[in-house]
Amino acid sequence: MEIPIKISQFAKMPKLLPLNKIIRSSAFIAKQLGIVGMISKDDETIAAGNVGTMVDYLTRSILLADDHAFDVANIQLKKDFNQGLVSPDDLVKVVDERERLKKIAKATSEIDDLPDEVFKMARDVCAWEEAYRSGMYVKPETYPDKVTISHIREMLKRVEHFFEEYGWAY
Repeated sequence: MEIPIKISQFAKMPKLLPLNKIIRSSAFIAKQLGIVGMISKDDETIAAGNVGTMVDYLTRSILLADDHAFDVANIQLKKDFNQGLVSPDDLVKVVDERERLKKIAKATSEIDDLPDEVFKMARDVCAWEEAYRSGMYVKPETYPDKVTISHIREMLKRVEHFFEEYGWAY
């Protein structure tokens, strides 16, 4: 599957955005999280950008059960495989992780019930999205530890709460 347009190009064409699905800033109420609600990236084992990509993937695959959550990662993986840059064993490993993530998503009803391995698998899959953006695959050297996983869980709960409050329009 080819992505027909990049998000940065799409954002420059506001007339294509469905107005009925845009939440106006006036609909939001500012809530102070306080010191307890703040998430410090200082203790995390992976970069903030990787955390963001993981939250994005896990939101789409776990919360939204989106069948197309991994399309961008798949494009790069298949491209690199076709060019001989990825071994068949690595291809199978990533595809297996992706399928296991889908199965776990269907079997899990609460974010706290997600096994820690989900976050490690998501890190592997996200590396292919990063490769799509940068043009070069870099195998992850670090994975989320317990603290980072707890932060990602908290962010997923906040996303879930947002959807509960404002709807699941996508």
